[in-house]
Amino acid sequence: MRNSPYLRLAKPRGAESFLRRQVSLAEECLPALADYPRVLVEPLEFFYACLRSLGALTAPLIEALVRDCNWRGAVWGAWLAILEPRDEFLAALESARGRWPHNDWLIQSAIAAVRGQPSSAEHAAVLELGARCRELLRDVKRPVVPLRREPTEIQIAQMNREREIVRAAYAAGGSDAARAALPGTLLAYYADDHATWAARGCPLPQVAS
Repeated sequence: MRNSPYLRLAKPRGAESFLRRQVSLAEECLPALADYPRVLVEPLEFFYACLRSLGALTAPLIEALVRDCNWRGAVWGAWLAILEPRDEFLAALESARGRWPHNDWLIQSAIAAVRGQPSSAEHAAVLELGARCRELLRDVKRPVVPLRREPTEIQIAQMNREREIVRAAYAAGGSDAARAALPGTLLAYYADDHATWAARGCPLPQVAS
């Protein structure tokens, strides 16, 4: 979200103007875009932001964007659904309908894109520009962007039990014993920051029954 231009996509007129400019830049820099990520040029930063999000794109990501990231997430999630309209995104988009009145036009446009229906005439240009962006990105290699799911209630309960085990180990043997009790636990899995977690590539530890 920090690197996504959600403000530029929030209002219809501004979004259309912004997207026309980005499409024009991409068409001028097609060889550089095709060479991503080996070649990076500043005029294509919008498309790089799109690629990074598309590299992580799943239905749970769309759901988290439109549910947990207020109107900013709804805007970016709707735009990603326009870039890659999948039926599995429909439920999350429908749940966001009407929640953010100033941005509902983009959510409605994303729903139209997923359903393969025409958008309102007023916003058809944005869908057309989205289709052009989709075409420009079709053969560009996407980065692999792993995301860590937030813990479920069952996992939170397991981490609470593990926390007590670590505390008991610390009480019995000090910090070395506490550290020794952490490997393989959900507590350790969620304690890593995202960069460390992604570098480890660790599978999710087993959830206790």
